[in-house]
Amino acid sequence: MHIYLVEVENYTRQVVAQHLWSLGHQVRLLPAPEDLLEVLAANPHPLDLVIADLPPAWNRAIVEALRQFHRRYPTIPVVLRVSSEVLPAAAAVHCGVYAYLNKPFRPAELELLLIRLADLQANHALQDADSGLYHRAGFATLARQQLKTARRTKTDLVLLRADVNGTDQAHIEQALGQLGQVVQRTFRDADMAGRVNGTDCGVLLVNAGAQQTDTALSRLQENLAAHNARAGEQPLKVRLGVAHFDPNRPCTFEEMVAQADAQMLAATPKR
Repeated sequence: MHIYLVEVENYTRQVVAQHLWSLGHQVRLLPAPEDLLEVLAANPHPLDLVIADLPPAWNRAIVEALRQFHRRYPTIPVVLRVSSEVLPAAAAVHCGVYAYLNKPFRPAELELLLIRLADLQANHALQDADSGLYHRAGFATLARQQLKTARRTKTDLVLLRADVNGTDQAHIEQALGQLGQVVQRTFRDADMAGRVNGTDCGVLLVNAGAQQTDTALSRLQENLAAHNARAGEQPLKVRLGVAHFDPNRPCTFEEMVAQADAQMLAATPKR
């Protein structure tokens, strides 16, 4: 990770920096939060995390500097070494604060936080901006891995495809976002959901047979109907298709996509 270590109290400077360097992170030391925007504007480069010390008393100038930084770079998390009493949660949210670190410095606490952030960033890197699900390449890669596991463990899988139907190009991004929300509400955490092609999403149902597939389809149609009841004038019209993976007669992910496309159901959710 590329990390800025912002100093207000100097006693932790070398301890924290040396520990981050020992973990292989690239660290830049800054004297104060006010320098963040100025430094990034003068020398822009990848930045993954800001770790900042705050003084024990409220400092409006420093808090405002963090607030401006978050408005300019909303995806870069800030970690503070300060108690929540000094910076209340309501203010911390607007400063981009992701977590607090205790004082004195605890290496294990920082390492756990960095691992969690790395996992979060990896998931975001695979995320599709329109639907909020895995993007096309990420979903295909993860699905292929799941098929290999299913073949080895003799597990049935189902690919369910949901295609946005009858939506003009101007509203396709909005429709995909709505479909992504419905899909996330419908399926289990164990199931995998992502974009398949231009206007459709796919859900890979793990350890699912015919009964589980019927249940999943019914639940999705019910949630689509509930969504459309709230949506009003622009209902979300979706066509559904299903493909099965038999571990005794395995197929590729691309073949499952083609099967689901061929079996696409001409079903429109009830309004």
